[in-house]
Amino acid sequence: MEPIVELLAYTPEPERLVAVASRRSYDKRSAMQIWEDMTDAEVTELLNRVIRHGHTSVLEHINFTFAIEGVSRALSHQLVRHRIASYSQQSQQRSDESDFTFTVPPEIRKNAKLAKEFQEKMNALAEFYAKAIQHRISKGQARYVLPNACVTRIVMTMNARSLFNLISQRTCGVEDWEFRTVASKIHQTLLEIAPNIFRHAGPRCVVDLVCLEGKRGEKCGLYKNIPGAVLRDGFDITTDGRLIESTQIYTGKRMYSRETSEV
Repeated sequence: MEPIVELLAYTPEPERLVAVASRRSYDKRSAMQIWEDMTDAEVTELLNRVIRHGHTSVLEHINFTFAIEGVSRALSHQLVRHRIASYSQQSQQRSDESDFTFTVPPEIRKNAKLAKEFQEKMNALAEFYAKAIQHRISKGQARYVLPNACVTRIVMTMNARSLFNLISQRTCGVEDWEFRTVASKIHQTLLEIAPNIFRHAGPRCVVDLVCLEGKRGEKCGLYKNIPGAVLRDGFDITTDGRLIESTQIYTGKRMYSRETSEV
């Protein structure tokens, strides 16, 4: 089942609003005056400068609401880890899941024998669930047998700064296929609405020219196609508690030292 991502609503004129909020820091004019006086070219130039310099708090002024459907409970458990957001999800406690649909992971789908067994397991769980309901077990307790593969629906509202974080982490090549698909669809939708903001979003290897995934990053290999991008094996913490980029570059065969840089 292919995940469905639809934009339901968003803050009107998001780019102009972020630009006005940025100008608020040093412009003596009223916010309304700034809004009315700023040209489209000025908005674009200011957004590029502000985001490029890392002043992303102003992105919190704009919100986007998405309907996400056809995804597994495994994905939704990961999604809600992006905590600065609001979620409303289809309830298994209140809805009858006797005929639940489910997602089959692609690696299992490619193996005919395992795919058949997977289908049989799902059918067995559905039969047990239906039997529990017939025995007047509440939906809230019958649901304990439902699998992570069970398909769910979610409405999510998130500000642009949090969306940058989601896109950075979940469009990464080492991310699970399902969440990577959802995050990519979210990103593509946002590029249509606010291109001068979200063209700065993307996986870390594209935006920051560094992959921190070590062996997993080497297996992914996306960074190799990006001029100037390097592969690192995570972050290190110094004895005084400061976080620095790892001094180790993963080559695929061995690790070698590189001058550290504070982040």
